[in-house]
Amino acid sequence: MSDSNLLKRLASFLLDVRTIAALLQIAFIIVVVAVVVSVGDSMFDELRRRNISPTFNFLNNRAGFDLADSGDYTANATYRDAFMVGVRNTLRVVVVGLVLTTILGTIVGICLLSHNWLVRNIARIYVEILRNTPLLVQIFVWFYIVILPMPRIQESIELPPDGITVIPVRWLLFVVFIPLLVWFTHRLPEDTLARMFAPIAGVALLIVAEMLNLFSMPLLQLELQPIAFISNRGVALPAPVATARFNEWLIFLIAGFALALGLWWFLRRRTEQTGRRYPSLLYGLLVFVIVAGAGWLVISSRPVDTALVTVDGEVVEMPLEQAREENLLTPELERYYEPTPLTINLPRRAGLRYADGMILLPEYTALLLALVVYTSAFVAEIVRAGIQAVPHGQIEAGRALGFNYVDLLRLIILPQALRVIIPPLGNQYLNLAKNSSLAIAISYTDVFQVTGTIINQTGQSVSGILMVMATYLILSLVIAALMNVINSRFQLKTSRTNTGGPLARLRARFARRASAVTR
Repeated sequence: MSDSNLLKRLASFLLDVRTIAALLQIAFIIVVVAVVVSVGDSMFDELRRRNISPTFNFLNNRAGFDLADSGDYTANATYRDAFMVGVRNTLRVVVVGLVLTTILGTIVGICLLSHNWLVRNIARIYVEILRNTPLLVQIFVWFYIVILPMPRIQESIELPPDGITVIPVRWLLFVVFIPLLVWFTHRLPEDTLARMFAPIAGVALLIVAEMLNLFSMPLLQLELQPIAFISNRGVALPAPVATARFNEWLIFLIAGFALALGLWWFLRRRTEQTGRRYPSLLYGLLVFVIVAGAGWLVISSRPVDTALVTVDGEVVEMPLEQAREENLLTPELERYYEPTPLTINLPRRAGLRYADGMILLPEYTALLLALVVYTSAFVAEIVRAGIQAVPHGQIEAGRALGFNYVDLLRLIILPQALRVIIPPLGNQYLNLAKNSSLAIAISYTDVFQVTGTIINQTGQSVSGILMVMATYLILSLVIAALMNVINSRFQLKTSRTNTGGPLARLRARFARRASAVTR
């Protein structure tokens, strides 16, 4: 009788749907593992036969090739150093691209919902053209049609133009009058003739004054020096350089940030308790600027009068100004004796190249522009959908309370829209990071292009591909983890009953089972 019950229980267990599903999953995993092991054994046998077994020992060997945009890297460095140059260049594109894409995509997304017909349709054309054009084609357009036809380095576009620049009165008028006209128009009541005709009257007044040549007289004459250059060799921009006193100023920056964060948190709590709205962000920023500025003044108020320089192989002490006049200070010594925590390194033309400053190579510029512009079209659609997901009653309630459009966006629409925007926005961030591998099309030295060169020299194709896959996998996981944290911060929080933790729930489960057995 007991054997019969045992067989029935065994049959019931084997015929159970959950048991069958578990057995099928185990069988599937065994088959997959067997196939992977078989393919892997065949692959490694073939690689061993060709004497190129996968290994990472080659990373310590001399690379023997130069890389553009590589900083201190030289051909005598190792393959590991070359690979890290590629990783660094990839991160430069991705990090800067994510920031610029978010800003541009948000602006275009808001413009898609603008009440202005021209702005709305320009944004729509922008999105439709860029979203429906392959990214690789856009990279080629930016590189071969926009960047390379730029002027030669000897004829670079200078910003601002070198020489004496005359600033006429009309420039000052436009800078002051047009913002005042916009501000005055928004102050007028809506749906009135005054608000409708005020911009027209202001523009007509400017046109008449221009026709009468009232604003052509010069206001200022400035002798300017270029601080940026644009040519087919890339873009040269000013670069901030930390001096020997930067670490002292860093203490003030950290203190200012801590005070600003504390003030922001305190004002937010006061707003929640009293209902009175404080400009917490503005006050926090003001505190940070005051502390940083005070630190700058304190540190810069201790000038250095003398310097130790090398003259004819001997170290001598002389006045700092004399050492500068005799060009005895190296760039390192200049930074060491600079009284300010930061100095601006301006670019300059040195023959057929740029010297000093921050140089953005044409490959980097074209890739960054293509990624930002392409991805911003998708981000704009996400922002548009998120804003439209906010109930219209929320917007009407904000208007009833007297909020203008900027306050509506900042305080009502965007905080609620972010709950809808952030999840798909993370997907676009991941796409931008992975699409950066298309840099190989224009020979930008990212991680994929550098690894390709390493594979060609060492024959370690499997190791190289694994390194590239690991790099992009780690980068994607970091972006996904950050977006998940941000997403959890913006989700609605619901109150949950406190069950006392896992241990209390476990005791309650055993208590229920004991009571069931007793009954």
